[in-house]
Amino acid sequence: MAKQKKLIDEHNYKIVLQQLAENEYLNVDTNEFNFKSFSNEKTMFEYQIEALQNALRVLVQFYNEYNADKESFYNKEYRKYPHANLDYLKPNELLQEHFPILGKRIEFHHFINRMSFWMTMGSGKTIVIVKLVELLNKAMESGLIPKKNILFFTANEGLLDRFKKEVDDYNLFKGQNEDKKIDTISLKDYEDRQKFGNVFDSQLIKLFCYRADLMSDERKEATLDFKDYLDSGNNYVILDEAHKGDKQDSKRQNIFSILAKNGFLFNFSATFTDESDIATTVYNLNQAVWVKKGYGKKLFLLDNDLKAFKEKSDLNENEKQQATLKSLLLLALAKKYKLSNVYHDPMMVVFTNSVNTVEADAELFFRTLQSIAKDDLETVFNEAKKDLRKEFKATKYLVTDKDGEGVSELAEQVIKISFNELKELVFYAKNGNIEAIVNPKDKTEIAFKLDSADKPFSLIKIGDISSWLKEKLKGIKIDETFKEESYFKSLDDSSINILLGSRAFYEGWDTTRPNIMLFLNIGMDKEAKKFVTQSIGRGMRVESVDGSRQRIDFIDTDRKAEISPSAKTLETLFVVSTNKEAISSIVSWQEEQNKGIDWHAVALEKNEIANKILYIPTYKKHEISADKINSKSAFKLSAKNREDLKIYINNLTPQMFALKHKLYNKKEYDLFFQMLNKSNTFFIDKNVHYKSLDILIEKLKNRLYVKQSTVDTFKALNDEIVHFRKIKVREDKKEEFVQTVSKTIKMQNLTDDEVYQKSKEDGISLKDATNLYQSKELIFEDAKFQKMLNHYYNPVISGEDLDWIKNIISEESEVIFLDKFTKICNDIDKKYDWWMFSKLNQYHDKNIFIPYTENGEEKPFYPDFIFWLQKGNKQTILFIDPKGDRNTDYEHKIDGYKKVFLNQIFNIGETEIDVKLALMRITNTTVGEEYEHYWYSKDDLLSIFDEANPRI
Repeated sequence: MAKQKKLIDEHNYKIVLQQLAENEYLNVDTNEFNFKSFSNEKTMFEYQIEALQNALRVLVQFYNEYNADKESFYNKEYRKYPHANLDYLKPNELLQEHFPILGKRIEFHHFINRMSFWMTMGSGKTIVIVKLVELLNKAMESGLIPKKNILFFTANEGLLDRFKKEVDDYNLFKGQNEDKKIDTISLKDYEDRQKFGNVFDSQLIKLFCYRADLMSDERKEATLDFKDYLDSGNNYVILDEAHKGDKQDSKRQNIFSILAKNGFLFNFSATFTDESDIATTVYNLNQAVWVKKGYGKKLFLLDNDLKAFKEKSDLNENEKQQATLKSLLLLALAKKYKLSNVYHDPMMVVFTNSVNTVEADAELFFRTLQSIAKDDLETVFNEAKKDLRKEFKATKYLVTDKDGEGVSELAEQVIKISFNELKELVFYAKNGNIEAIVNPKDKTEIAFKLDSADKPFSLIKIGDISSWLKEKLKGIKIDETFKEESYFKSLDDSSINILLGSRAFYEGWDTTRPNIMLFLNIGMDKEAKKFVTQSIGRGMRVESVDGSRQRIDFIDTDRKAEISPSAKTLETLFVVSTNKEAISSIVSWQEEQNKGIDWHAVALEKNEIANKILYIPTYKKHEISADKINSKSAFKLSAKNREDLKIYINNLTPQMFALKHKLYNKKEYDLFFQMLNKSNTFFIDKNVHYKSLDILIEKLKNRLYVKQSTVDTFKALNDEIVHFRKIKVREDKKEEFVQTVSKTIKMQNLTDDEVYQKSKEDGISLKDATNLYQSKELIFEDAKFQKMLNHYYNPVISGEDLDWIKNIISEESEVIFLDKFTKICNDIDKKYDWWMFSKLNQYHDKNIFIPYTENGEEKPFYPDFIFWLQKGNKQTILFIDPKGDRNTDYEHKIDGYKKVFLNQIFNIGETEIDVKLALMRITNTTVGEEYEHYWYSKDDLLSIFDEANPRI
């Protein structure tokens, strides 16, 4: 724990909940949930699945391990990370009515029942929300979490309509199978819930929806009073665009916390800035993380900024022209190298701080654009081109998946672009006067074209164009058009190359087209930071080959050679701003939040196994009724639970109990009460207490029929051991880790003379050559790297208490076992024709296990190691678990092994298969006599491998 704290302090972690979900809650079983399917056209991306898995782990932990005790959950989990500034909230009149005040504050643990999904624009946030609704419903039906109403809120009517369209898409798919559809119901109809029937008995998932901006503490027309929907705070509240409103002062944010007071709050946003949102982030996919995972365009921030536009006078017109020309050169470069049938048609987006004021930023930029289209600016253009060339050579990406990556190869491409070529690519003509095109039916946009071209190149999108028509377009010809659809709504299919406007259009539109983004005089206050982050997110979307959302380097396609030369530009978002440092700080801050959870997966190599077949068991399930369940499978609960359950049942008639708990089938009802009345049904355990009787009864109902497994057959090992492809290394250790892996794999056990010869051939010292060619292990950062030809993959990596690496041999008992085992490998060679072994990881190698029953349900037992021992036509599959006898559930696991495998020989073709189990003791603790012969001392391992061992 000391090492963990040191690391936390060193890196100033901010995100807590994701670390808990991915490091400490991995034992939470989510196998019964389908995270992948969505609709006919869509399946969930890997990162969306990971986000939802994290969410389910946290919910199960919160409601099962902590029984929704918020104070205990906060103190035992969040307090491990003292950096999180979650001590209290300042009370206000609204919060005081619903939360207890301690002195002059409200303790933050009252608000800890929340999780944030930090998902950048374009990452599919909406379908994650829809899928979350499905998973919440299934978790409620399974008794994993309490039954509560699900409420959904989003920022405005447009976003609500888009959400409902996504639900319609989801429902169309669900209509083809037995899964429930989602019924989106206006929150206005909440009070009339009886017309929907019992919310939880329906064949539909009832989801109450409304606009977040119309929730208040009093009722007015469309505005609703949240108290009418409070239900004592027993709600699952899903809040889209959670960045709306400041957490400390916003009445609206307080309202959602109150609505979820005794439920759970799910916040979704691309722009979290509040400390509590960041600490409670269950999955971080902000822009920096998004890019590093291969999704979206890489971010390149230009040094040459737009400071010239800070001054409103024409004295610095030359500087404005040069700054604008650099941006247009970027656009021309992107358009010159665009590809047909893949990617997008590049576009530039210009965000301005002012639009309709005197000498507004938008007007200044438009005038500059007008002069470039009309005047001979060859000299200014050449200066701009030289400056841009230098910058391409010197500047690195602000965000990319590769260290120190830049765009130097674009330097020579940009220098080849002529002024006339730029005009053709951007304006669709070499010369001409700008004309305006307006639609009398649309008062929000003006398109511009050159009189010598046949299509518009630019679009101004603002709230009201009337002042532009009266004041800012004097001397410009204005044509009217009666297009059915606006240029803005059809951006993907339009000729528009430059989109100019204010903050009014940064939300509510989706396109992959932006490659250049300009921010003119956009401030850097808190709201501006959110705006900039949101806006950049709008430009980072990418769609490369066959609809893939990842960049070409992350895609397996035979078109890479054709596409890669153009991909560098098309997969980059070039950002130019008035304040470069401010933009840089926003993105750097995002990267900082991910420190400590920014890990890289590294795949190790499989060993060659030649013609060897490594068998593993597969199972088939049988259903056993409650009256036949073994007494060792008694259900654990507290004495108070047992007493409360008796009182509860005695106070209800059988009919009322059956109706309330859906025991409609008489056979099931009789079986349920037969189970309750059996003397061996319950085992009193003071450490297992259910806060909710409903959850307790739901779990007991699930015991009416228990699925128990028997061996079906044995299959050849194929892709069931995969954890070695998912070794996770902290970012700052990755490079040296990969080098150490490579060195270990190259190691050979050569003679002294051979080592000397290798040192001369490789040009390295004799010491380095000895380490490389005459050793079987290397040490890096307290981790041991061993080359073992009998192991399923190489190298074998082990080490205790290492905070920079995951999915290796790390438990004390595992490390001790490996150390002792390496000393007897030569002896095992003498006993068998051949043998192999592998570490197993319970979180990734889930198809290799021994089934056993505990607490009334079947569970998988994942031993730490599996061995294949071949002699003649007999293969012994030996599971070894060195976790020590401190684990109290070992009895159930051994019982499971005995029931499925003991004294059985299985024949697969000409091969006889015998399955054995051994547990390694690392302490002197005594165990039950019935199980003693399964235990071995760490100093007596060789006897385990005796083929004739009578103890197994």
